[in-house]
Amino acid sequence: MGSCWFLLRNAAMRARDFTLAHAAELARETRATKARIVEALNRPMAVWPVGWIRINELLAIMLVLFCSLLSYRLIVLPIVWMLAKGVKTLLTSHLKKP
Repeated sequence: MGSCWFLLRNAAMRARDFTLAHAAELARETRATKARIVEALNRPMAVWPVGWIRINELLAIMLVLFCSLLSYRLIVLPIVWMLAKGVKTLLTSHLKKP
């Protein structure tokens, strides 16, 4: 989760930096002042644009999510095995008593 947050944050910061570098052109297109554009971009980000993620970062996020899902499914196996072993021991101890 933390790595996904980090990658998304970096993508959003790169997008903001790119937009800041082209603030004059953006101001012309939106008919706003460059100062207003720069002020808006320097505020803390409330919404992070996800559209600028690089393919390597997207693959990293997908790999982390896949590993998380796999580990959560595999963690059940030792728990079930220990539970079955405990039930077997409990049943065999009851059957051996006269």
